[in-house]
Amino acid sequence: VRRLKNTIESVRNFDSVNFSAVKLKTLLELDHVSTRTIQRRLNDMDIYHLNTRQKGIMTKKDKQLRIKFAKKCLALIGDELWLNRISFYYDGVTFYHKKDPFSEAIAPRAKIWRKRSEGLYFSRKGKKEGNNGRQVKLFVAIAYHKGVIMCEQWDPQTSFLGVHYKQFVLNNFPTALENSNNPQNKLILQDGCPVQKSKQAQMAYDDLGVKIFSIPARSPDINPIENIFLIVRKNLADSAKNNIIKKESYTDFAERVKATVWNVSADVIDITIDSLPRRMKMVVKKKG
Repeated sequence: VRRLKNTIESVRNFDSVNFSAVKLKTLLELDHVSTRTIQRRLNDMDIYHLNTRQKGIMTKKDKQLRIKFAKKCLALIGDELWLNRISFYYDGVTFYHKKDPFSEAIAPRAKIWRKRSEGLYFSRKGKKEGNNGRQVKLFVAIAYHKGVIMCEQWDPQTSFLGVHYKQFVLNNFPTALENSNNPQNKLILQDGCPVQKSKQAQMAYDDLGVKIFSIPARSPDINPIENIFLIVRKNLADSAKNNIIKKESYTDFAERVKATVWNVSADVIDITIDSLPRRMKMVVKKKG
């Protein structure tokens, strides 16, 4: 087991996050040990062959920042922040058009050996879907007691151009704020996406009187809209399977994605936002 631990650490640091039981057996030169024995020892170490996750592995600094953020929220702001003070929760999301959605939906997901709490590799948000297909990029906003209040498609070619994003904010945020939980406060929660924190974006926020509340890096678990995106992806896959969609144009796919976002239940969104105070306590309890 000691040799296994050292080998896994070495493989992850210098080769690949992914590995197989057969590869470990070969590296350790354990020809007299069965692959099943290696697998059982991995399970004893709380490492299982699980589906890959869209979540980056946190660094030590990430955990420290998360603890600091959670303690601040619990001590200075309390439950009211999440439920009533934040006007809306906001983020961008990308879906990839597949010509055969049915086959994509029923295909088995890739698996890796990892602990249940681990993601795939170090990155801002973890593994992406890949670039096979045209992008349907959306900016989405949800609000407590209001459900989905904004779902606007965005040209992927201008995704990282601040001047275009500034105009997008000026065009769409006033209506979103008007339909939000707290139009007067103008407090918006988002992650640290560069285009959303650019100089041009800040100019637009200042023009509208918007205040930005940013969460720490690699923290999709404390941004409820990430849960909603997960539900949307599952509903899209279920729709493709149930309706046996074997061919779909890009335009039809984009419309199906937007309809699926708008159809997320407001009750589900409220339950997700209601859980945020408990999540803050868990971040502190689990040391980040």
